[in-house]
Amino acid sequence: MGMSRVLGYQAEEIASNFLRKKGFKILARNFRTKIGEIDIIALKEKRKFFFFKKQSLHFVEVKSGRESFYFFPEFKVNSRKRKKIAQVAEIWLSQNKKLKTLPIQIDVLSLIFDKEQKLKEITYFENVAL
Repeated sequence: MGMSRVLGYQAEEIASNFLRKKGFKILARNFRTKIGEIDIIALKEKRKFFFFKKQSLHFVEVKSGRESFYFFPEFKVNSRKRKKIAQVAEIWLSQNKKLKTLPIQIDVLSLIFDKEQKLKEITYFENVAL
């Protein structure tokens, strides 16, 4: 495994744990289709009232990179990439019809590592527009 592959795997592990701590349930990781892949598919439950739960479905793109002054991992998720994520999300939803009625959004988790490959910064961008 190349160094960037190891970093990518490490980033996805950290991202999954980050989302779990925020109350997400991870439904799928690395969902692959012919047209593309979604890193993490997660379900978020918010308690509105004592008895009422509001759920939302999140298609999360994980981007990571090494620390630098001019590079932000989230900039890699351009509108073409977001459209592709939306298309792959449609495929996933067609296979998981029970969840098709939930509100969905595309999120980006950006992780920056230092030279020793330790996590330096994690930023969560919710609901990035198409």
